[in-house]
Amino acid sequence: MQWHFIETPIATLTFFITIWISHYFLDKFHQKLDHGLYMLKHWIADTWLVLRWIFGAMIWVLEILSKLILMLNTSRAVTSVMPASREAWMLNPWRVIQERQYHLLLTHGFIHNNYLHLIFNMLVFWFFAFPLEKMLGSLTFFLIYYGSLVIGAFISTYRKRFNQGYRSAGASGALSGVLLAFILYFPGATLLLFFILPMKAWFFALLFLLFSFFAARPERERTLYGGSSQGAFAPISQQWATVKYKFPLIGTIAGNLRLAWLFIKRKSAFIDHEGHFWGAVCGLVIAVLLNPAVLGHFWEQVF
Repeated sequence: MQWHFIETPIATLTFFITIWISHYFLDKFHQKLDHGLYMLKHWIADTWLVLRWIFGAMIWVLEILSKLILMLNTSRAVTSVMPASREAWMLNPWRVIQERQYHLLLTHGFIHNNYLHLIFNMLVFWFFAFPLEKMLGSLTFFLIYYGSLVIGAFISTYRKRFNQGYRSAGASGALSGVLLAFILYFPGATLLLFFILPMKAWFFALLFLLFSFFAARPERERTLYGGSSQGAFAPISQQWATVKYKFPLIGTIAGNLRLAWLFIKRKSAFIDHEGHFWGAVCGLVIAVLLNPAVLGHFWEQVF
């Protein structure tokens, strides 16, 4: 299955807008980006001449893009719309219920806690969202992605409505819905857990739902900055009808590094398991409502 950006307009717009908005709040004035480019220049200073030319050209392009994005970020059109901090767009059940700031159900999906959170969410997006829109069409993908994001967040918000300290950010709920909808169509996909343990996609979906459900039980009363856990699993190959679609090994490597990092940082980087659970459930329900025949296909592939 091959796709192009022009064939997946919703996924393409969502992908780049999410990256831009997340970057806007994480590094509005490009201090981190400029430092990174400076370090790259320092690292390539002693390499071979040809490599210096190649990497130098790449850095030059990145510097131009950086300046263009900086001009956009500091323009009046953008600063007049964007809040002063990402806190204003994070999902806070108290503000949604008591202050009726319903836009937070949507805006929290476009911001992330850090660049690692953003990168691994976008890896999951790349592997699943683009092929899903290519296969199902833009309208169906739109309903699955944003339905999982908003409805899943609303359910999670209602259940945490008395927790004033709760915060959540990231596209993890929407991506959980996309991931489970994708597995509904490709239940025979082969996934690797911790590099070595292969499992079928349908079995992973079951584990994912069970783990998210039970892990969410103690988190409803604590202050939480939502993260992501889907990256712990990445597809190596999957098959549906006569379609064969292969993914690079980097997805598995990146996902397991993400999981390891979360465990190391578990005292400060919590995962929004309940947001994952309800996002995944919404993705499944919406996919079935839009195409009830997929249940028969899933049953045939699994049993």
